[in-house]
Amino acid sequence: MAEYSQFNGGDLSALTASNWTGGQTAGGLGLTAAPTTTNEISGYALTAATGAIVVTLQNIGSCGNGKTITFTPAATAGSNVMKWTVTTSATTAPCTTEIAKWV
Repeated sequence: MAEYSQFNGGDLSALTASNWTGGQTAGGLGLTAAPTTTNEISGYALTAATGAIVVTLQNIGSCGNGKTITFTPAATAGSNVMKWTVTTSATTAPCTTEIAKWV
């Protein structure tokens, strides 16, 4: 994401949804493949125009399964620094405790 931002002057608005492999001049991140699922992650989504990455959890506990963690980048034109805000759809205990290692 930082490379995409730097390549596009700090502007993430041209990103297209879940375009992991498209060229950086065509709204994609330029990866060789989309992220793969793991035992604890059932899916990834890339949000158009903002670059937010949404991770869906699995196999981590009954109230954490199916919850999401969203990593939202904040790009600044002319800067090579990428700051991230991390939020989750789990809002009550004990779910927040189950996924605390991710947030």
